[in-house]
Amino acid sequence: MNQEITQAPTEEPFKNKNNINWINIIAIIFLFCIPPLGIILMWILTKWSKKIKIIITTIFILLIIIPFLGIFLNLSLSSLNYSKEKEKDVIVQTGMKQIQAIAEIIYKEEGSYVNVNCDHPKLSPLCNEINKTARFFSRDIKFFSSTTAYCAYADEPVSGYSICINNKFFRGGIPIPVEFCKEGIFFCTLSEFSQTSKGQSCINSGGEIDLNFCCSEFENFSNLCQNPCVLKFVEGGCSINNFYENINCDCGDNKCFNGAECISK
Repeated sequence: MNQEITQAPTEEPFKNKNNINWINIIAIIFLFCIPPLGIILMWILTKWSKKIKIIITTIFILLIIIPFLGIFLNLSLSSLNYSKEKEKDVIVQTGMKQIQAIAEIIYKEEGSYVNVNCDHPKLSPLCNEINKTARFFSRDIKFFSSTTAYCAYADEPVSGYSICINNKFFRGGIPIPVEFCKEGIFFCTLSEFSQTSKGQSCINSGGEIDLNFCCSEFENFSNLCQNPCVLKFVEGGCSINNFYENINCDCGDNKCFNGAECISK
């Protein structure tokens, strides 16, 4: 008698009685929670068609790459724009160095610095190029000149620093628009004030030449013993838009400069 052998139907792994394939569910969960791991599980474990797997993989790659590509492009454009803006500072720096060299040529030809300004035909093109870079808060290049000396300053439009030149110095990186260079004072550095009689008196009496920010207008090396400078930074000082800069002598603690030398208070 032939016995008919019946074989029990094989069940798909990870498939329960309700015909739910947990591998597919796990792959889908990981695709949304951890896309890289989800894509790997999808290719290894699921029985989806190759076409579906390729479409899903492409979609998730695009979703990951596009945002990073946008961030990269934004950073690249920002860097490019900043580089272009910084070129304006280079124009000012290079132009001021050329002006400094041409000023010496003018002095040799004319025996004077009097005509060293933006109206001189040799300097006019450079002045125009520098002034074109100026922003609303930047000052155009400014000259002061005499027979034996001159100075000029201009602002870098991007960095916000100032540049000062004369027949001896090229001084860049001035953090605020300090008026070293003005009528009758052709200096660009504090050390140059040591050449003046009061500057030398300050140093000889134990003081140091310094820059003051005062609420009142003072002459350089004025008598601070009789009329002290009130700093704008202290309590009760003047506003940030109402202060004056001047060069004076810092005599240290318990001393002051009387206009001629450092003395005890």
